[in-house]
Amino acid sequence: MSADQSHAWAATLGGLTGQQIAEGLAALVARGDEWPPSAPDFRNLCTGASPEALGLPAVEKAYREACRNAHPAADQRWSHPAVHHAACETGFHELRSLSEEKSRKLFERAYAVTVRMLLAGEPLREIPKALPESVSVSTPEVGRAALAALRRQVRGVAV
Repeated sequence: MSADQSHAWAATLGGLTGQQIAEGLAALVARGDEWPPSAPDFRNLCTGASPEALGLPAVEKAYREACRNAHPAADQRWSHPAVHHAACETGFHELRSLSEEKSRKLFERAYAVTVRMLLAGEPLREIPKALPESVSVSTPEVGRAALAALRRQVRGVAV
C-alpha cells in the first residue's frame, strides 16, 4: 500500500475509537464478502452505518445490481431506491463502460454518501463530484508568470 493510500485510510478512519474499530472488524468478519473493504465502507461498519443496518443490500450486491440494471435492455428492478440513486449518481454509462475497478470506486462512494443521507433522515439529492486525486494549486505569481510566458511566445520571443 502506498503512503497516499495509507493516508487516505487514516483520514477516513480519523476520530474513531478503538471500540468502534473492533466493532467494524467484527462486522466485516460476520459479513465475510469483501476483503479488503474500501475505507468508507469500513468506517460505515465501525459506526453502524452499514447499508445492511438499514435493510439495504451490501455494497457488493448493490454494485452488481447497478451494473446489471445499467444495461439498456435491463428490466431495471431495484431492490431499494438508494441503490437506484447511487447508480444514477455514478452514471449508467460509467457503470457500463469503465473498468470494474474504476466504476466500483465511483459506485462505492455514491452508495456510501446515499447511505449517510438516509441515516441522517435527509432526502436523496444530487451528490457533489469528488475532486481529482491531484489538484493544481495556483497563486497569482504562478498565473502572472504563465501569462508572461504566453505573451513572449506570441511575440516570438524564446521562452
